[in-house]
Amino acid sequence: MPRLFFGNFSFEHELADSHFQPSKTLIEQSAQWGTIWMKRASADDLFWLSSTTLIPLAGPTKVKFISTIDELLTYLHKANAHYKFVPWGWSPRALAHYKMLPTCYVDAAPPPLDVVRYGNSRRFAFDMEQQYGSVLMSGQVHVHTLTTCISTSAELEEWNNRVSESAHSWVIKAEFGMSGRERILGQQNLRPEQTAWCLKRLAMGQHLFAEPWLKRIEEVGIQWHIEGKDQIRLVGITRLECSPTGQYQSSSPLVDPNSIALWQPAIDHQFPVVQKLANLGYTGPLGIDAMKYLPIDSPNADTALRPFQDINARWTMGRLALG
Repeated sequence: MPRLFFGNFSFEHELADSHFQPSKTLIEQSAQWGTIWMKRASADDLFWLSSTTLIPLAGPTKVKFISTIDELLTYLHKANAHYKFVPWGWSPRALAHYKMLPTCYVDAAPPPLDVVRYGNSRRFAFDMEQQYGSVLMSGQVHVHTLTTCISTSAELEEWNNRVSESAHSWVIKAEFGMSGRERILGQQNLRPEQTAWCLKRLAMGQHLFAEPWLKRIEEVGIQWHIEGKDQIRLVGITRLECSPTGQYQSSSPLVDPNSIALWQPAIDHQFPVVQKLANLGYTGPLGIDAMKYLPIDSPNADTALRPFQDINARWTMGRLALG
């Protein structure tokens, strides 16, 4: 069945705020990101990307790009074909756009949106670290978390007092974010503007997640796909390239069997987490980042492995890099 791809690249913003409206700049950026996604398409697929800018078609298939609902409805009536609706990630906005379309032309089986929201939240990653262990060293599972969950201003003050005497850098992440956005970096006490950033998100009902800034050695994205509770497959592994401040730059497939084997402990550790999302009703693409790093409190220790650096219940750039 041909696919109708819906490019809601503001996905995490939509999960964080049900009233979020993408800016014109973000819409145009998203449309450009869509050219990368188009490389996954076949000749019969469609791309629905809201934009006022003409998008150069990518790849040899020259897939059809559509920017407005009226243009799309006209095209569907003329084509008289049946499409599978495929958003970047299922969100209230994606579901609302899907429901605009005639079911005689477009079909989908959206997973429960509360499960999608939980699966993409840092709270889910935090819960999974608490349950399954966050660090593997020398083959031993250490069941503790590197992360502090902050839900109130009092907890924020308590955390700030705790790190004020530490020499280690830290990062505080909002409940939803991607590619190094929606987070702050620092050392010792929070600055006034950082405190304001935290309090604003706590007032929105979000949790914050504070953790030490890790000395990264290597990071990968492990790509899964869930068709149902008993239909889980490992799609592949991609090496992640990030800036010194942790912002995503690019992905490339791991193809060497020896390199892939080095990440088998992370794959094994992630599987019950993937199964949990499947049992909750999530279906679709799933990318979980894993990181090898140097333990900050054990400078002479072996490399540590963090199996749940980030969990993304949506399409990812790593998934696209697999081709």
